Amino acid sequence: MENVLTVKHVSKRFGRHTVLNDISFQVPKGSIVGLIGPNGVGKSTIMKIILGIYASDSGEVRFNDAHSAKGAKRVGELIESPAIYPFLTGREQLMLYSHKDSNDVRKIVEVMGMTDYVDKPVAHYSLGMKQKTGIAIALLQHPELVILDEPMNGLDPMSNRDLRNLILKLAENGTTFLVSSHILSELEKMIDQVVLLDHGNVVLADSMIHLHELGANYLSLMTSSNDQCAKLLAANRFCVAETSMSVRVSLTESPSLNDLFNILLTHHIQINDVQHLQTDLEDSVLTVLEHQGGNR
Repeated sequence: MENVLTVKHVSKRFGRHTVLNDISFQVPKGSIVGLIGPNGVGKSTIMKIILGIYASDSGEVRFNDAHSAKGAKRVGELIESPAIYPFLTGREQLMLYSHKDSNDVRKIVEVMGMTDYVDKPVAHYSLGMKQKTGIAIALLQHPELVILDEPMNGLDPMSNRDLRNLILKLAENGTTFLVSSHILSELEKMIDQVVLLDHGNVVLADSMIHLHELGANYLSLMTSSNDQCAKLLAANRFCVAETSMSVRVSLTESPSLNDLFNILLTHHIQINDVQHLQTDLEDSVLTVLEHQGGNR
């Protein structure tokens, strides 16, 4: 698969503090890559290096095999907070960045749901309105690569949903996204790859499909006797954990489901409810970080 962005062995220090330590990852064309990790691990720094705002101490960033952001046809970005002029209206702001393409501005205003306030001065905007304006600027002129740092900041649930759907639609049409967010539940709904940073290192760079395969996979059972159910299954080499309302059975570290149901039927334990559950992105990230912490 063609890569729009390749980061190779990039390191960055500020004084004696190493922010990025020999990090490498790739962003395939048309993908939505989540750049995640605890606060202060270098997410914004690598985004600024990619955009040429900071220079790296070593390593390289390549866009379509070129050494500059000019190698990508167009790059849209929102880093930290929108760079907007408070004395201009939202429309005037967008006109500046669109090189006065009023048709492009009209389309992005409609897509972002900004019609009701786009002609008011930005100084009177709420945090969410300003955030939408910044995202709209990033998406103007149909960029090939879009880099978004905390795009969901200040957005209400409906706006989050609309932004997610827009990003998914644009990605289907070939736009590539690198998105950083601490709202992992929202990020998980749209990304197909994840890059996890910790202490300036890439500790995980993988597809979401593979990450889910590595995560815990289990059944949640509600039975006529949860206590007896848990004891029987544990005695038969099932990995179980009893909660106040259910019995959780690991499907990764246990015998077959046929054995499970046969055991319960034989002992006349009735299954009232069963759910197939899997660890989410947050659980998977915490597991990786805890493992990394144990290895340091």
